[in-house]
Amino acid sequence: MLKVYTGEDMQNAHNASADVIATVKILAKQLDRENDNIDEIAPRTAPAPNRRVGLTDQIIFVDDNPVFNFGKHKGKKLTDEKDYCKWILSADFDEEIKEFIRSVI
Repeated sequence: MLKVYTGEDMQNAHNASADVIATVKILAKQLDRENDNIDEIAPRTAPAPNRRVGLTDQIIFVDDNPVFNFGKHKGKKLTDEKDYCKWILSADFDEEIKEFIRSVI
């Protein structure tokens, strides 16, 4: 990946220091690309303040409806995917997400 982003060949692959330096270089190039298009990207990826459940963006609000923001049901309302909600309640998800789902279904 270093070659793809920077044109540099990777030296000392799997050496912790070399891997960290390569990662930083790749991240810097990715951020440069994103910053070039930030006006187009930000409105789609950043939910409005207080319009998500918990500390993650796994459930967000769209037109005052809670919707999934991940997985195979991304973009679908919680109320339309009750089986998926039940699966989340039995899986390893944040307790705040589970409490919210219990309150909705």
